[in-house]
Amino acid sequence: MGNCNGCCHEENPAVPVEVTAWHRDAESEDEASPEAPVPTITIVPASPRADASPSKLSRLQNMDVLEVDKEILRGISLSASLHSGGKLWRKSPLDMPEQEREKLWTRSAPVENFDIFLSHTWLTPGRHKVVSLLFQSGWKFALCCWLLSIIIADILIIQDVLPMPFRTEVEMFCFKGEVHFFFWPMLAGFLGTWMGLLLSPYVNSLSKPKMCFLDVVSIHQTDQELMERGIYGLGGFLSVAKELRVLWSTPYLSRLWCVFELAAYRSANPNGK
Repeated sequence: MGNCNGCCHEENPAVPVEVTAWHRDAESEDEASPEAPVPTITIVPASPRADASPSKLSRLQNMDVLEVDKEILRGISLSASLHSGGKLWRKSPLDMPEQEREKLWTRSAPVENFDIFLSHTWLTPGRHKVVSLLFQSGWKFALCCWLLSIIIADILIIQDVLPMPFRTEVEMFCFKGEVHFFFWPMLAGFLGTWMGLLLSPYVNSLSKPKMCFLDVVSIHQTDQELMERGIYGLGGFLSVAKELRVLWSTPYLSRLWCVFELAAYRSANPNGK
């Protein structure tokens, strides 16, 4: 939520008035006929229209900041947010055309609560957050891929399938001689680890998904009314989240919304992770 607009600016629209009566001044009253009644004029503030949109400050004053707006409670699974190499994270919504931002809302689905509330700022490069989340959620699968890659590389070396162009003299215990070698196991392990990380979101999708709050899809990016409801409903979203996961970076604490999420989560959900 690092780039959200401020919500505490109070608009001061002119107070509408309505005329209920009219009266003449003293000079005109002298010229009037004695028989004519003297009308009066009264100006009072008009009552607010039923369809008038409340100001931002009045919204904050009249609503419970921890109230859950269930109509717009939407989330996305952590694994789905990392599909296609984390494409959803790599571009700030501010840099997207309006049509593309409008489609983001369809990426989320209605939920009753969140397993994870993802707190971050769009000032941080998206690739850094993608790598962090991939390691957090997919390290087990990546470790298995690393081990399997090394085993396969060793088998291919033993079978003389992979060439061993380098040679070195080795003298160890009872062995002394020339040894052929290459860095196949190391290379295979490196490639296997990254392949495992990139594939882990799809593998994790086969198990029970962890539903997350991600601002770019959980808050409508084009509909002004839904956007305001989402922003002012952040406290309620935090109250139904089991875990607050902070994707910390240098500019994180310089963003007002990030600080608000930290403080509000501890107040709304003292037993949360």
